[in-house]
Parts: sequence; structure tokens; C-alpha cells
Amino acid sequence: MKKIFISVFLLALLMQVSWAAPVSVSVEEATLRTGPGETYDTKTTLIQYTPLLVIQKEGNWYKVRDCFGTQGWVADTDISTTPTVMVRKARVVLRSSPSTRSAAIQTLYNGSILKVLKSTKSWLQVEIVDPPEGTQGWVNKRLVWGY
Repeated sequence: MKKIFISVFLLALLMQVSWAAPVSVSVEEATLRTGPGETYDTKTTLIQYTPLLVIQKEGNWYKVRDCFGTQGWVADTDISTTPTVMVRKARVVLRSSPSTRSAAIQTLYNGSILKVLKSTKSWLQVEIVDPPEGTQGWVNKRLVWGY
């Protein structure tokens, strides 16, 4: 019985994780709500390009999770399928190519938001969306959240 419970639990966990789709906030500010509709209370406000993972869809609303684990509902009109990621380490080096031996372009700090341009097995080619905008380079996937 215990083995069946553990198997069902792991299957449910895998299904939830495998369904999570990366999206980002497409408007200057989006409201994260407690339920799927404008009548639900506001949990917080999300800034443009904030990376989110979709965990459920109901009508025109997406249930999402942010990098801190906060879950809530966002209107589909405030969401883009353009993937972004957030730096989740104190300092991360933006590199010229997907290698730790490549030249450093810039140091990124915890909370920096990056637009994903290309993905390899371990690296992401990204563009900075925070000032100075437009700078491109590579970061290791282990150092960011949202992809």
C-alpha cells in the first residue's frame, strides 16, 4: 500500500512539473490574483518580463508560479509566450559563448531579468531586459529560474 501511495504521489508530481510551461508578463504591470477572475483579491503586482510557469488554465486565466513559489492567477491578455528567466544567484557572469572559459561580458545580479533567445542542453543565450537593455550573451541554466 505504501509503495502504491508513493508511486501515485511521484506520478502526480511529475505530471505537474512536466506540464508547467514558461511564460512572461507582457504588460508594464500585471495583477496576480487569488482566483481566475477580476473579482478575486489581488495578491501582488508583477512587472513586465517577470518569468512565470503556467500550472493550470481556466477560461482566460492562467494559474502561475513565480521564482519565489508564489502562486496566483493572471489574465491571458497580460501573458506572453516569450520566455524569460531571472538570475537567482548573488552574481552571475554573462559570457560571450556557452562555456565557463569564454570571455565575461558583464556581471548580472540576483533579480536581473533576461529574455531567452536560444537554448542548449546546459546554456541559454539571453538578452538583458533591465538597463542596459539589449546586451546579449550566455548564462548557465543552473544559475537562473524560469526555463
